[in-house]
Amino acid sequence: MNYRSSRRRFLQSLGLGAGASLLLPISDLLVRRAFGMADPPQKRLVLVSVYQMETENYIPDDVQRQKSENTVEPMVPSTWPEMFDPMAAYMHQAVFVDGLRNYIGSCQHRAGTCALSCLRPTEGSAEALGPAGGVTIDQHIAQVLSADRPFRSILWGLSQGWLQAEQLSSSGIFAAGPEQNLPHHTHAGEMMTQVFGELGGPDVEFTNEFRPLRDRLLEDVHRLALRLAPEERIALETYEQAVLAFDQRQEALSMVSCSEPEGGPTTTEAQDHLESMMAQSTLALQCGLTNVVAASIGTSNNHNKHQPRYRELDERTTDPSGEASFYGHGGGNPENRPYRLETKRHYHQIHLRELASLMDALATVPESDGSTALDHTVVAYVSGNGMSNFGHHSPKDSKALWTMLLVAGSQTGLSTGGRYMGCSLHEAKGDKWSLSDVYRAVALGLGVDPEGFGDPEHTGGIFERILT
Repeated sequence: MNYRSSRRRFLQSLGLGAGASLLLPISDLLVRRAFGMADPPQKRLVLVSVYQMETENYIPDDVQRQKSENTVEPMVPSTWPEMFDPMAAYMHQAVFVDGLRNYIGSCQHRAGTCALSCLRPTEGSAEALGPAGGVTIDQHIAQVLSADRPFRSILWGLSQGWLQAEQLSSSGIFAAGPEQNLPHHTHAGEMMTQVFGELGGPDVEFTNEFRPLRDRLLEDVHRLALRLAPEERIALETYEQAVLAFDQRQEALSMVSCSEPEGGPTTTEAQDHLESMMAQSTLALQCGLTNVVAASIGTSNNHNKHQPRYRELDERTTDPSGEASFYGHGGGNPENRPYRLETKRHYHQIHLRELASLMDALATVPESDGSTALDHTVVAYVSGNGMSNFGHHSPKDSKALWTMLLVAGSQTGLSTGGRYMGCSLHEAKGDKWSLSDVYRAVALGLGVDPEGFGDPEHTGGIFERILT
C-alpha cells in the first residue's frame, strides 16, 4: 500500500501536460522499475485479417498437400515462397497453417465478424456485416492483455470502398460479444486524433501540414527526465527515439500528394493510409497505450471495392494492359491469371513488409527481464474470407479452407520453428482442424484462457501441435 501511494503521488507530481496520454504509461513503467517492483513483461497481439489468400502464392513447391491425413511439414526460411520475402528475418519463428475450416455457413464477398469470432451472426448472413454472433479473438485476448492499458485495443481497417466514401469509421468486423459490434478507424487522420488525443488533430494528419509529436512532448519529456535517476533516464530515451522514428515516417507521408489523378481512381491515398496506420499502431504498442492491435484490410461491405488500391501495385505491374489486376474479385480471363497472381503477391508483400517494420521496432523495446517486447509478441496474418482461386468465393461450412501465418516471440507459449502445417483437405471426422481452434491456441500461447471463445464443439488436436 505504501508503494502504491508513493508511486501515485510521484506520478501526480510530474504535472504532465499535453504529453500525459502518451507518457503516463511510460512514466508508470519507469517508476515501478525505480522502486524495484517492475511488472513482468507485457504480452502483445498484432492481428491483420486480409481479403483472401490464394493457394498458388504461399504453398511451397516441395510440399505435397495431403488429401487424407493431417500433415506437418518441417520448413526452413530458405524454402518459403516469394510471398514471404519481406518477413524473411522472422520466418524461422513462424508457422503457416493451411486448410482450416470456419463453420459459419455460406458467404460470398466477405465474412464480417465471423472471420474473427468463428460464429455466425445473430441474424442475416455473414457477409452482411451484421450483429456479431460472439466476441472476436482480438477482444477476447485484449480483455486480459490490455486490462490496465489506456486502450483495450486499437482497431482499424482499410478498403477502397471506405476510402472513396470518405468514411472515418465502420463496424461489422470486430466485436466485444454477441451483437456488440465495435467501430474501427478507416481513416489515418481520424485514427491519429482518437489514439493520440490532444497530440493529434487535423494539423498532424498525414495529408496536411505536419507537426511532429516530439515537439509537443518536449516539455513533458524534459520534466520527467529531471525527476528520474540516470538508469531510468536512459530507458526514457528509448521511447523518445520511438517518437522520433514515428515523426520521420509521418513527415515523409505528409509530403506525398493524395490528389486524384485525372480520369482515374486515387492511387496514392490507400498506401499512405496503410503506412500511417501501421506507424501509429507501432508507436502505440511501443509506448504502452495498448497491447492489442487488430486490422482488417479489404473486407468492407462494398461489391468489388474490397481491396485498397495501392500506389506500389500500379508501379510494379507487368500486366500487358498496363493496369494492375485483382482490385476486385472474380476469375477474369484465364490469360490474365499470372498477372493477377503477381498483383496479389505484391499486395501481401506490402502488408508483410509493414508488419516486419513493426516487429523491428518492438525488438528495440526493452522489458524488465532483459528481453524485448518482440519476444513476448504474437503476430497473426490471417485470411479474412477463406482461400481464393480467383472466383466468387463462397465458403460453405466445413468445405471452406482458411489460412493463417503466425509469428511467435521466443517467450510466448507457441511452438512455431519455421514450419508449414497442411491440414487435411477432406471433411475431418475426428480431428476438426478449425480456425476457431487455432485462435484458441493463440490465446493460450499468450496466457489467456480460451473459454468462452468460438464454438466449443469445433476443437481438436491442433492445440498440441502449435503449443509449446
